[in-house]
Amino acid sequence: MKSYPLQPLLDLRQRAEVESERALALALQSLARARESLTQAEQALAEHQQVRNHRAEALLTRTQAHGANAGTLVRAQQHAERLRSEQRAREDAVARLREEVHAANQAVEVRRKELLEATRERKALEKHHEAWARQLQVERERREERTQDETASALTDRRSRRTT
Repeated sequence: MKSYPLQPLLDLRQRAEVESERALALALQSLARARESLTQAEQALAEHQQVRNHRAEALLTRTQAHGANAGTLVRAQQHAERLRSEQRAREDAVARLREEVHAANQAVEVRRKELLEATRERKALEKHHEAWARQLQVERERREERTQDETASALTDRRSRRTT
């Protein structure tokens, strides 16, 4: 039987599909890691906000109960500013992580489209291969039928010559 003339291309398409599957798997893993990091950062941000609010309430309670001098108020103000600065840094980190998750989602969609295209290309070549194989079979059957017809015709001619 003849070898399929487009077999190297079919092999290439199959490898491309496998590579697309791997790329999609890696993109999905990256997305999962980004989502996990975002979840952790959001939880840390919420916890920091609670701590900040609790400390502000505690300071207000102490100040109201015992009074405050200038030094205490300055230290409290500096501490509050440091907590606000940490809060802003955490909010910025969460924003960056959200962007990373968005980018990872886009990468997953690109990889899915690439896999879909690679699968389509492979399937198209496989259909062509099947059609080519059917055509070879039809040609083989025609040759065999022609050979059988010629053999039958030759036998008939011989018999008719013998009887005459």
